[in-house]
Amino acid sequence: MEDATMNEVLARAEVMPPDMDLKVPRANANPWPKLKAVQDADPVFWSDCQQAWFISRHEDVKAGFMDRRLSADRVTFLFGALPEELKKKYEPILFYFPQWVVLMDAPRHTRVRKLLLKGFTKPIIDGLADFTQGIVDELLDEVEVSGTVEFITEYAFKLPAYVIMHMLGVPRHMYDEFKGWSLDMARLVGAPEPTLELLDQTLRAVNDMNAAISKLIAERRAEPKEDLLTALIHAVDEGDTLNEDELLASCQVLMLAGHETTINMLGNGLLELIRHRAQWEQLRDNPEIVRTAIEELLRYNNVVGSLVREALEDFEWHGKQIKKGDVVYLMAYAANRDLRVYEDPDTLNFDRKNQFPLSFGPGIHFCLGNQLARMELEKSFAGIVKRFERAEILDDELDWNNSIVLRGMNSFNVKFHPKTENR
Repeated sequence: MEDATMNEVLARAEVMPPDMDLKVPRANANPWPKLKAVQDADPVFWSDCQQAWFISRHEDVKAGFMDRRLSADRVTFLFGALPEELKKKYEPILFYFPQWVVLMDAPRHTRVRKLLLKGFTKPIIDGLADFTQGIVDELLDEVEVSGTVEFITEYAFKLPAYVIMHMLGVPRHMYDEFKGWSLDMARLVGAPEPTLELLDQTLRAVNDMNAAISKLIAERRAEPKEDLLTALIHAVDEGDTLNEDELLASCQVLMLAGHETTINMLGNGLLELIRHRAQWEQLRDNPEIVRTAIEELLRYNNVVGSLVREALEDFEWHGKQIKKGDVVYLMAYAANRDLRVYEDPDTLNFDRKNQFPLSFGPGIHFCLGNQLARMELEKSFAGIVKRFERAEILDDELDWNNSIVLRGMNSFNVKFHPKTENR
């Protein structure tokens, strides 16, 4: 009987995938084999390492994004276990983070999102095309002169920062401060487990950013300009407006989401163009495919890793009992390589027809700035393959971050080779 029981245990172990510990260093370096094992074995997989449910199949991740039984309130997940004295110390974080639209649930989310959309109309985004192209040209000029660059710092960080700062009316001389605020908040939001050091850094970032943005808000109220901040101040929906704290929280999340996401998209995208010479040449020779190329790059090496949700009630999912309070990871990066949706999902294919990546998230949390991000990516990669013959990776080992939310590299050293002939 004991032998039979042991055999049953061993048989189950053979079919169950190994657990994924997202907290270990370099968990983001090559997650695909483990993600595929989880995806194939169980659509609703319990992770002992994370003490959470892993949802990895495209259909289920998409459904999870739109399921109102799953809350986007990551603040409770991150800070619920803090003792009261620390909650008091970090009160500004606990006050402003729940007012980030990406961490809200309906109906509050619906109200704030409708007001924020007033600043992301098509005319406003289209009006940024020339400014964005100018920044791309300026930064690529510098890359061309240097030849060898740390791409994340010298290009990927600067482009979206300069664009969102321009939109909010933040002067460029504040770039270093802006960069620090963004990095500190991103580290906390993406941390598998928050530390006191991360909380202290983020507390300073929130307080300093609020002081700077409050000054800009006062200036725009006195003297409106043609920028996003003025649009948000004056946004009205059926008589409703954003109050002062909502404006501050919205500026925080726009700086973070509109900046950190694009940084990693630029880094991951360039990495794959370098690794796939045929696709570099295809984009260079056929610039009209840049939009479909961007969608495929976003699918293939997805920036969005796992978006964390909390169950608001008990329910059953694929035969598994999800309990109220359970943590659920919607694994978009696994969904974007689901064989049930994509033929040859592990192949980078710019001619792919069924492009339904979950890179910007479906449902009510569909990325507000997706068109702006796409514009920045299109202009960047079109410019890179047009200017340079090729590029090579100088790092012996890529320096991946450990964020469970936004996958990307901390640094990326690249040598760009100029064209040897006109094309």
